Amino acid sequence: MFDIDGTLVRLNRVEDGCFLEALQAVFGFGEVDSDWSRYQDVTDAGLVIELCRKRLGSAPSTSALREFRDVYSRLLIERLEPDDAAEIAGARSFVETLKRHPEWRVSIATGNFFRLALHKLRRVGIPALDVPMATADDGARRADLIRLAISRAQDTYGVRSFDHVVSIGDAPWDLRAARELQMPFVAIGERCGGPSSGSVRLCDYSDGEAALLHLAEAVCW
Repeated sequence: MFDIDGTLVRLNRVEDGCFLEALQAVFGFGEVDSDWSRYQDVTDAGLVIELCRKRLGSAPSTSALREFRDVYSRLLIERLEPDDAAEIAGARSFVETLKRHPEWRVSIATGNFFRLALHKLRRVGIPALDVPMATADDGARRADLIRLAISRAQDTYGVRSFDHVVSIGDAPWDLRAARELQMPFVAIGERCGGPSSGSVRLCDYSDGEAALLHLAEAVCW
């Protein structure tokens, strides 16, 4: 189960600017702490809910959250330049390898809104319309999105239950969600602190065979 940002796709800082601009346009404030690791639920919906509670005293209405989603998505899609989004090295090939693999099935659980998730993946050439996915349109908590993505994967692939589900992410909040659900975890890059931080295996997609080995090792962690 893949995250997207930092796991399959790397964006520059234009994303944060659009997020803050959308906050200002919809809720009337835009100066916030953009160190997302300090927030409880690091998803597009979770961040907005927490910020509104802190700044406005209550969570946004469903309609206001949808308005934010639409404004934010429009701004980011309009402003992404060709070199603003890049594939994490080897990600596209690795996803395709897993799709063909007899023992693995691909799913996505992302903190992005659905429209943005698809747009980012398309920008780097990773087809995902056939991949079961849970996004910030489905909820605010990352652990809940993982549970939903598992359920959708079971329906999509006609599986009553999976022997193992391995979470693949790049950020501390990805690791926290995996720990909450007691899932094996593969870390992309160094943000999760390496093997000493717990059930983590560092993975580099540029070596597809090694990446598959990391998945198998994570199951046994």
